[in-house]
Amino acid sequence: MLNGLFHGLSWIGLAISNHSKVMYHVVLAERKLTSYVYAVGKQPASNL
Repeated sequence: MLNGLFHGLSWIGLAISNHSKVMYHVVLAERKLTSYVYAVGKQPASNL
């Protein structure tokens, strides 16, 4: 009984850590996109 409980808890912990890794990469991608759009927006239109 306890063994199954520990297995369930470790699986939940694994799912949470995987989710936070995914969220971390999503936030990083959003930051890169935002800074890219900002840099392009600051350039004169003649450069595009």
